[in-house]
Parts: sequence; C-alpha cells; structure tokens
Amino acid sequence: MMNTAVMVVGLWMMIGMIAFPAMAETTLNDPRHHFEIRFRHMVARATPRLQAQFPELTHVSPNLSTLAEVGLVMNTTDWTPDRKREAVEAGQAILAMPVRMFFPDSSTVYASGGKGGRTMYFPNPDIFAKAIGKPHTSREGQMLFDALGITEVDLEKHPMGLDDLRIWDDMDMGLQLGFEDAGTREEINSDPNRQGPWLVTEVIFWNVPTSERPYAGAKPFGLQFSMTRQEVREHVTAKMTFEDASADAWELEGLELVVNYIEGTQAIRCVSYNTLQEMD
Repeated sequence: MMNTAVMVVGLWMMIGMIAFPAMAETTLNDPRHHFEIRFRHMVARATPRLQAQFPELTHVSPNLSTLAEVGLVMNTTDWTPDRKREAVEAGQAILAMPVRMFFPDSSTVYASGGKGGRTMYFPNPDIFAKAIGKPHTSREGQMLFDALGITEVDLEKHPMGLDDLRIWDDMDMGLQLGFEDAGTREEINSDPNRQGPWLVTEVIFWNVPTSERPYAGAKPFGLQFSMTRQEVREHVTAKMTFEDASADAWELEGLELVVNYIEGTQAIRCVSYNTLQEMD
C-alpha cells in the first residue's frame, strides 16, 4: 500500500522541517548548512530530468537527515521487479547519489551507486507470505525468486549438513530464507536420491547486530524494528500461541509469525514467517 511509502518519505520531510528553523540560527560558517543548501540545489536541478524520465513520479524527497539519499515515490502498479530495478538505477544515474524508490504495493528498491554499489529490491511482504509452504517451482515460489533475483542454484546446503534442508541469505539486505525438500513430507518417497522441489518454510527479516544492516523493506503486518515488545503485542491483536523470555508467536492467516527479542534490552532481533508446525 502507498501508506508505507508516504510514511517513510513523510518522515524525511518532517526531519527537514524540524531542522530548517535550527539551520537558520546557525552561522554562515556552518559546514552542514552549506552542504544542505548544495544538496537541495542538486536535487532541485535534477528533478525536471527525473520527471521527464518517469511520468509515474509523484514526489521527490531529499533525505535531509543523511543529506546523502533521495526518495522517489512512484505511482505505478504494473512494473515487474526487473523494471523497478532498472528504474532505480536510472534515477541513481541522474542524481549521482543513492536513490530509494517507493511503490504503491509497499515494495521499495534501493540503488547505492558508486564503486561496488548494488541494487536491492525489497518486495511487498505478501510475496513472502504467499510463498510460505509452497514449492519454489510453484507460481508463488517463482514470484518470490523473481522478486529477489535468485534461482535454485543460489540455495546453499544447511550449515548443519542436513541434505533435506537448504538456505539462502543476503545479510547486506538483512534477509534469510529456509527451505525443506518436498520429498521429506511425502508419505512414500519413491526416489530417495531425488532432491527438490524445495518448500519455502521460513523467511527471516533480520535486525542488527546479526545482519550487516537491518532489513529496510516493509515487514509483516506493518511491524517496525523500533517497536518495543509491548508495542508489538498491542499491534498484533491476535491471541499469542507462544511466548517466552526471548520470543512471541502468533498464528495469523495460516502462517506463524514470530518476533524474537534480544534478552536484556528486549530490542527486536528479527521478525519471521514460518510454516505452521503439524500436530500429530
């Protein structure tokens, strides 16, 4: 939904509005004052080119907190993940600085640019939810793989060496997926040497310090890593199915939602989707 994008971009604008009066009180020798003016000017000069390149562009929002990133809100619902990646890279080339694009379906795309830079696509959380419990070869599984730009060959063996499990992670994104061989769930496996297709069994959205950086896309059910444990419980209104010192769990829409916390601080460690455990 557009609400997530508007909220993020609105936050940048709010930061700028708060900072502006304070900026007026600074001396003319304040380096940040001059850099912010230059930053605003660079974005303003590039905006006509962005509008010409993207008729779908509805808002250009400089990040006045970092002075090093620009948000572009796009009003289009039929672009593929690859088209979104191409667009954010084109926007980054015009601005010559990191760009984050926001789309109505709550997906975002980030292009850092520069040497060693990469483009990261953060799908709508529903893409993950619909793939849980489905083979990677299913329509839902392929939509997830296409969104992340991965294939079956990108799956890695489980660290514990279990042949029927696979994982995929990108800790630069703060994202990890878990998979199980579909054959292990069949009553009779006619081919013990067969591997795959792989059921998507777990999606983990990592917060720091486990990942290189927190997962920057929309999280399940609108959760935010900044929430306290009490705020999470108030936000997820369903009855909890499990709780202990470091985790809360709910059954929601046929999935298990788990929020893990760092003991002591109770800050969110990660949010995950899981397949429901089968009861005997």
